[in-house]
Amino acid sequence: MGSRADVMAGLRRAVEEAVVGVAVNVQAELVEATPVDTGFAAANWQLTIGEPADGTVDLSGSVADLAGYTIDQGSVFSTNNASYIQRLNAGSSTQAPAGFVELAIAAGVAEP
Repeated sequence: MGSRADVMAGLRRAVEEAVVGVAVNVQAELVEATPVDTGFAAANWQLTIGEPADGTVDLSGSVADLAGYTIDQGSVFSTNNASYIQRLNAGSSTQAPAGFVELAIAAGVAEP
């Protein structure tokens, strides 16, 4: 049996891997669930560590950005700053139900 420090380090790494797994699942679900006309809103789900993203981008945040994530870096965020994302989530598109963001997050968290 390992030392207490070894056990704690192993537990910490397991938690970090779980955080990354959930973030990757949620990100995939959000991108998939976002209604697409121009693709701008779907492309603007940005994964960041420590604080939410500021502004918009042309391409979605990369799950590769999470490589080497540690708890010390802070929370992981999936942010969308498209000016109309709230209207989409409220049901303005026939391509996705109202509340698709919440549904996608729940699905991403529930994935193994």
